[in-house]
Amino acid sequence: MRLPYVTLLLLASVISARIIDSSAELICPSESPLDCYPQLFEPTNQWQVVREGQQIPPGLHVRVNLETGLEEARLLQQDDLSNAEVVLVDTDTDKTPELDLNSDEVKQKLQETINEYRERKKAFSKNKISHADLTDFDLSVNEIVGYQPGDSTYRLEQALSTLSELGHDIEFGAKLADNAVIIHSMTGLAEELLSSTEKISNPTNVRLAELIYRVIGSSLRNNPEAVEAALDKQPVSFVDGLFSLLSNLKIPDVIKKRALGIVQALAANRNFAYRYFNDQNISNAQGLHNLITVFPSLGASSQVRAANILNDLNLLPRAEKREEFDESNVAREVSKYIQSFLSGRTAVPEEQMQVYFRSLLDLHSKGDHPVSKEFLQWLSKESENRKSSLRERDSDLLELSFDGLLLRARHGIFGNPYARKDEL
Repeated sequence: MRLPYVTLLLLASVISARIIDSSAELICPSESPLDCYPQLFEPTNQWQVVREGQQIPPGLHVRVNLETGLEEARLLQQDDLSNAEVVLVDTDTDKTPELDLNSDEVKQKLQETINEYRERKKAFSKNKISHADLTDFDLSVNEIVGYQPGDSTYRLEQALSTLSELGHDIEFGAKLADNAVIIHSMTGLAEELLSSTEKISNPTNVRLAELIYRVIGSSLRNNPEAVEAALDKQPVSFVDGLFSLLSNLKIPDVIKKRALGIVQALAANRNFAYRYFNDQNISNAQGLHNLITVFPSLGASSQVRAANILNDLNLLPRAEKREEFDESNVAREVSKYIQSFLSGRTAVPEEQMQVYFRSLLDLHSKGDHPVSKEFLQWLSKESENRKSSLRERDSDLLELSFDGLLLRARHGIFGNPYARKDEL
């Protein structure tokens, strides 16, 4: 027997990873969440510096860099025991057992989830909710959770409007975010409403989807308790879905603006900002990477909201108040950030560099923005470094390559458009 959709989602939230562990301790030398790092050292197969105050878990290879005096650590490897460096091994370390989906414990949780869902549906089907009743929080939640295709969209819209209003209240916002079922139901419904070009062209679907994301955003905004509940209750796919929505060119900008409002609320959480918007660590920069990628394709109002996220995180070059960003200057300020990012680092991973450069190129192709001296110096050096490899390539491949794009953009977009473009 196929399990109900909501039941599967609820079970997934029980056995899958949370967005982040909002209770994890961070060490923060300054007020900026991007300066933070976890109190518990997170090892990889590569050497990493153990920062001040970090706790090193047992079972790692630890060494001291005699040149810098810094302590470094990585995961233990097979040949480490033969080295003369210090190796810490703890054979008594407790390991979290892998989840056995066939175990009695998991089967019991599954059955409990099914029973709870059936009871909710049974209670709801017996309850004749009037239009006036839909002003009640719990009854509005039941109306949304119990909604099926073909049901009255009018009643659904009334329930969503109620939650949108109540969500501004801190207590109701936290209550809504703490309910994994309602958040899953709403996001699943919104994704279904926007799942095809035909559905997106339906104004009712767009209005309902916009209202859904508005409900979630209003419950999280300026509500740390609600944000922590959402981070604890929702799976990683919740955030992935928001960024996937932003990258879909068919989605109306009004909905993208609401999705960005949710991301902005989540980014107020220090742990979330560290995990998703850390421009010092590419492995913790998925959110930042996605935001830079989609920024040129966003509408003007969504670009302002995206810039507000970057500004909240102290990423933009200037320290102006958020309300000073508007549609006339937001692209210029994000261009400044990308230029500073590319020119201010000794090494940027190729994939990340290409994404950032393409976004910058797109912004400058659409508008006339200032180009810094530091960025031009970086671009000149980068072009020179790629010239030798370019000469060796087939001319057809060269025209399509990123190296060729960068070289042509050096003068064609970021310099004198009348300068000689054929640098080869």
